Amino acid sequence: MPHDVQAGSRTIATGAVSGCNVSPDDTRGPSDAVFRPFVRASGSPLNGAIVRELLLALLFAALLPVPVRSAPGEATGEQVGPRRSVTSESSEVSGSRRIGTYNPLHSCSLPEVPEGAQVVFVGTRYAEALSTVTVVGQDRITGAGRLIVEDGAASLYVVAASAAGMIWTIEGSVGRISRFVGIAPDGHAGLTGLPADKVSWRNCPHLSGDHWLPENTLRAPFQEALSTRFKGQVPIFIGVRQLVTVHVPSGRHEAGRRANAGSPSGNLTETQFKRFYPGGLRQIDPRAVVSPVEVAAYEVLPSLAGLLQLSREGRVKVISDGSYKIVKRIPRFPAGLTAALSVKWLLAEGVPIPAGDPLQSPVFSEKTRECVAGALCRMSRDLKQ
Repeated sequence: MPHDVQAGSRTIATGAVSGCNVSPDDTRGPSDAVFRPFVRASGSPLNGAIVRELLLALLFAALLPVPVRSAPGEATGEQVGPRRSVTSESSEVSGSRRIGTYNPLHSCSLPEVPEGAQVVFVGTRYAEALSTVTVVGQDRITGAGRLIVEDGAASLYVVAASAAGMIWTIEGSVGRISRFVGIAPDGHAGLTGLPADKVSWRNCPHLSGDHWLPENTLRAPFQEALSTRFKGQVPIFIGVRQLVTVHVPSGRHEAGRRANAGSPSGNLTETQFKRFYPGGLRQIDPRAVVSPVEVAAYEVLPSLAGLLQLSREGRVKVISDGSYKIVKRIPRFPAGLTAALSVKWLLAEGVPIPAGDPLQSPVFSEKTRECVAGALCRMSRDLKQ
């Protein structure tokens, strides 16, 4: 039986998403803010016939069967090109497709396992710690996960998969790792703590999803299919929904201390940051990162860490309604301020609009009181045309 480690579930926090055609001092509920773009300026709703046609179209699209394309000569998995001298093995575990059965190695190949090495699979959706450097660009979040290698005699073949951009930090008895295989969407991953000649990168969509998680119905066939690829060896499987620090090969997971939600407030506090990112912010030297993609330091720290940074630098001030007023020029918006983490920006007169994508965090001009940037602003303009 594969070794199974289950992580505790995360408490999902909800938050209001600000509407883009709402004045900066609007104090109504989140439902008003989201749905007001769908109302005409006069206050009357959209024509009933139009709404009916839209609903029928959505229902029809939902009922249509999804076509499954059968490709007899599908390409085999490809290795993501290395940014550094990452090894490219000629002898690999095949990823050929098996018709009629679930095969997570479809369109994927893995390096050959060294003789005597114990195979360990570590899978996670994303990390609950933020990185100070990015492997996904300035407008997206890169997580930071730690793998602590425990003492032991056997060498380890570690496959670490994430569903989002990740930089893995390897600590402990790192000499036990004979091969590390990093898997992430489009190869957006990095690693510190191992030499490049022990690291391989793969873009394997079926290995970077949620198959690792105990509640997934494909978990059992997923493990069975992978086990058959290693000539009878029983791999160790470790599945953690939101990873902070995991010990290998035991699978013991250290979750960060999550702060209490407290009372709802528009003001950003250290407590709110720890609530969403209990693993904190990890300082990483971009020069030490082995990665198949470009690695760069964030110009502005991502997500809530960026809001804290800008507030402490005096570039952003929280005003009475909970909006974040940009009073000095900032290089770009912090990445990832969307959904429950979305905020409302107020751009002071004379301050240029920052670079980057504010996503679902609308930006209002203090001078004109108009929404000037953000996804919801674009939606509102499109609906008015």
